[in-house]
Amino acid sequence: MEFEYSSNGKPSLKQCSFEFNWSHSGDLIALILGDEPCGIDIELHHNRSLVDFKSLYTPYEIGQITAWVSKDYCTETEAFFMMWSAKEAALKATGLGLSLDPRHFEIQFPHDHPTNWELILDGVEWKGSYQQLRHQNMSYALSWCMPDPTNNIPLMKEIILIN
Repeated sequence: MEFEYSSNGKPSLKQCSFEFNWSHSGDLIALILGDEPCGIDIELHHNRSLVDFKSLYTPYEIGQITAWVSKDYCTETEAFFMMWSAKEAALKATGLGLSLDPRHFEIQFPHDHPTNWELILDGVEWKGSYQQLRHQNMSYALSWCMPDPTNNIPLMKEIILIN
């Protein structure tokens, strides 16, 4: 099998009937396989300053982050990574990557607690899911995204530990 890349750098396998995406951070690799376009992102929480993170989000998204923190759902760092992993999974699923400014689309969390999310981009409805992971006393944010399938479940979502 041979890889090919879209104009925005999204990899695919030539002559392959499934879609895939991967992400890595810290000691973890995340992989998603689907029969439709899909994206996944995993982010290791770090303690670096989030001084200008608001420049990455829409006013609605900043409001969501503020609400999660004020309701003690999470810390500001955890909220940043929840939203960022969702945005990056969506950018990867659509094949646009960072060629699209992350402020030009909006991740909507229809429920009070941040687990499932959605967005509409170029007339396509996308669904995603977020979860927090712990590995070797480290926290990770994991999000995946695909077009709104009827069952909203990818063929496979795997977390692979590497040493």
